[in-house]
Amino acid sequence: MRRERIKQRIGSVRDRHEHSSAVVKLGLTIAGAVLFVAGLAMLVLPGPAFLVIPLGLGLLSVRFEWARRLAFAGVDAVAGAAACFGRRSLWVKVALVVAAGALVAGVGVLVITR
Repeated sequence: MRRERIKQRIGSVRDRHEHSSAVVKLGLTIAGAVLFVAGLAMLVLPGPAFLVIPLGLGLLSVRFEWARRLAFAGVDAVAGAAACFGRRSLWVKVALVVAAGALVAGVGVLVITR
C-alpha cells in the first residue's frame, strides 16, 4: 500500500538523521517549525496550507515522536478519504469535483474582489 511506503520513507529518513550533527538537527527543527506554523497561519490566510503543514510535520517527525504520530494520522486520514472517494459512483465523483471547483472559484472571487 502507498501509505505503508510513506510511513517506511519517514522512518528511513528518521533513521538516517539519528546520528546527524546538532547543527543539522537544529536546522531540521527550525525549518519544520517555520513551515508548520506558516501552514497553520495559511488556514486563515491565503496560501497552500494543506501542502505546507504536512511538509513541516515531515521535517519535525525526523526529530519528534509527536510529529511522527501526527504525520502518520494524516497519512491514514488521507488514505481513508481516498478509499471512500474511490468507492463512489462516477456521477458522485463528478459532482464532488464540480462542487470543490465551485468552492475554490467562489473563494477566489471573494479574495480578488476584496
